[in-house]
Amino acid sequence: MTELIEWNEWKPETFERARKADKLVLLDLSAVWCHWCHVMDETSYSDKGCAQVINEQFVPVKVWLDQRPDIGERYNLGGYPTTALLTPDGKMVGGGTYIPPRQLAPYLASVNEEWKNNRAELLARAATRVEEPIPFRELPGQLEKSAPEQIANLLKADFDEAHGGFGDQPKFPVPETIQFCLLHYHVAKDRQALAMAEKTLQGITGIFDETAGGFYRYSMNREWSVPHFEKLLELNAELLHCYLDAHLVTQRPDFKAIAERTVAYVDKTLSDPQGFFYGSQDADEAYYHAAPDDRARHKAPFVDRTLYVDANAAMASSYLKAGVLLDRKELVDRGLRCLDFLLAHCFDLKKGACHYVDSLRPQKYGLLMDNAALANALIEGYEYSGNPLYLYKAREALEFLVQNFWNAKRNAFNDALPEKKAIGFLNESLAPIKENLLAATALTRHAAILGETKYKEIAERVLKTFSLTYHEHGLYASLYGLALYKFLNPVVVSFYSAKVDEQALADARACMKVFEPRRCVKYGSEVRHGQRAYLACSNKKCTPMLASLEEVLGELRDDDHR
Repeated sequence: MTELIEWNEWKPETFERARKADKLVLLDLSAVWCHWCHVMDETSYSDKGCAQVINEQFVPVKVWLDQRPDIGERYNLGGYPTTALLTPDGKMVGGGTYIPPRQLAPYLASVNEEWKNNRAELLARAATRVEEPIPFRELPGQLEKSAPEQIANLLKADFDEAHGGFGDQPKFPVPETIQFCLLHYHVAKDRQALAMAEKTLQGITGIFDETAGGFYRYSMNREWSVPHFEKLLELNAELLHCYLDAHLVTQRPDFKAIAERTVAYVDKTLSDPQGFFYGSQDADEAYYHAAPDDRARHKAPFVDRTLYVDANAAMASSYLKAGVLLDRKELVDRGLRCLDFLLAHCFDLKKGACHYVDSLRPQKYGLLMDNAALANALIEGYEYSGNPLYLYKAREALEFLVQNFWNAKRNAFNDALPEKKAIGFLNESLAPIKENLLAATALTRHAAILGETKYKEIAERVLKTFSLTYHEHGLYASLYGLALYKFLNPVVVSFYSAKVDEQALADARACMKVFEPRRCVKYGSEVRHGQRAYLACSNKKCTPMLASLEEVLGELRDDDHR
């Protein structure tokens, strides 16, 4: 039992106590869904000898990764749990991932001995600053229309022809690669990109829970047949999005069935009656290895009932899409209800979006991921509902993001706002590719709907910055391809009527059933003679005002706009 360890919170007072006691800090980076984190709790941290060394010679600090991803990003040593040894000012002098009891006690004693008697040499080896995964280039980049083709070639070179997915093992589903392949096929008619998406989606079903539904986090082998059993809300949201889009492109019933079963799992296991979604379900090997009929004899794995804003925004977006593509209006209502909850409890004009909510109390403001994800989801809330409040709130989120996270020197967004009395590596900002491109996409879409040049210019600067390094991000280069495609040619479909009524929403949702990930939906009240009208714009050109929905659908299906 880890109660043997006298755990402390990550806060300035804890590190000050370490300084006064002249002790190193033992940082345990853990997650409630993480199997090996539980193993370390039950073995190393439950060992009396290890506990005695830790309590007497160190100041132990436990940080939950899901609650503080900013700490995880800076101190992760290659997996979870991470066991990091820090100086009282936050420099890293040692550590690892899972360390069994027979190794942990002597290792800690050895480092502590060096801290006491050979400190200068230990500090000389210490990591004194966090390193950017990919260094920024000083020269300004340019937007290259050939970039998506280059990204497609990167994916083709890493594609597993036999089993789908990319790379060897362990194999993680990377939803952005699937989304990019589908969009690249749509724009460039690259049939190999479509084949990679289909094969990957087929393979990923190996980590789908056939009994209860929902996707596990990854497979320990390349065949997708040895899953690691944790289920995360964010990954399920992103994969739900992928299977819905793939069904729209291919009309394959198996993809639709997976989407429906994912929704059923989330509804049953990860949904709160108040309207939000829970963060994850634990990896319990005994439960998941049991035969379907035997599962009822086991206690269901623990569900983390915490609301995480970025993951909730992603699932709200996927529910909106599912509601339209599966013809289930209640799912659209469910997605909008989640957005309403996030606005009521998780967003503040002066603080932006919080990261998580504990007992209806917002916690940890100041992370880029939450503000960017919420802005995107709110734009989609407007598109699916016609309610201008969501677009207005998206603008508030984007204004906060631009005013507070923008780093003009880097031409990119910082991942976190500076903290008062920040400790160690938290004094340094990072500019992660995923969050930056998510922010750029939100800016692009909002600008396309309302014609705002400021937001478009900032999005362009982000894309130019990452144009120099996207190819160094491996599979995550697909994020750049997605954002670039949406920036270069947003497809804006406008619906004009005296008011946003059921007919206007039905027309918009009919357009949403045509695959076009670059599409932005706009509602307007400028009508002539009380007649409905439609407008479609792409490639910097607009159609004449159209009189029928069929004409709009024809424009969306026309290859000329691609």
